[in-house]
Amino acid sequence: QGIRTTPEDIIDIGKGLAENWSLTSLELTRCSVGTTGAYALAEALAVNHTLRYLGLAFNNGIGDTGCQAIAEALSVNQSLEILDLSSCGIGDYGVLALSQMLEQQLEVTPVKKCGEIRSLILENNRIGVPGAAALSAALAQTKKLKSLNLAGNRFREAGTIAFTEGLRINKSLTYLNL
Repeated sequence: QGIRTTPEDIIDIGKGLAENWSLTSLELTRCSVGTTGAYALAEALAVNHTLRYLGLAFNNGIGDTGCQAIAEALSVNQSLEILDLSSCGIGDYGVLALSQMLEQQLEVTPVKKCGEIRSLILENNRIGVPGAAALSAALAQTKKLKSLNLAGNRFREAGTIAFTEGLRINKSLTYLNL
């Protein structure tokens, strides 16, 4: 946690994760994971079936583009349950991709086909009104998400109102931090 890494280091970690079948938790907080690193981790998440927790907090370089890559990988990932993207420079476009991934989780099948994110930590990003509305739509449909941390974002009153619409319908969330 917090070691100096280069983009090449994160790419190597991604390659290792893609081939690892025992690791259940990976903490890369403050490890300079940027967009390139997010892409490498996304490629690994698309094939890894054991990772349950991924901590990427304080990697401001991930941004919307990196978040979109991770969200796309999570639509096929079968194991990740907790994702921490606190302080990663994520705005409305990144949250839109995550919201679409959460909406895909509502398909109930005997075989788990896509990741079942149960805890999503998006604290201290740049999520505004459009992102709040996208999350609201996802909340209205998802039955898997139990914990959501959105503290320190830029919703303002209009975003909070948009967000509460989905919250009224959602019956799975047990923890919410605004």
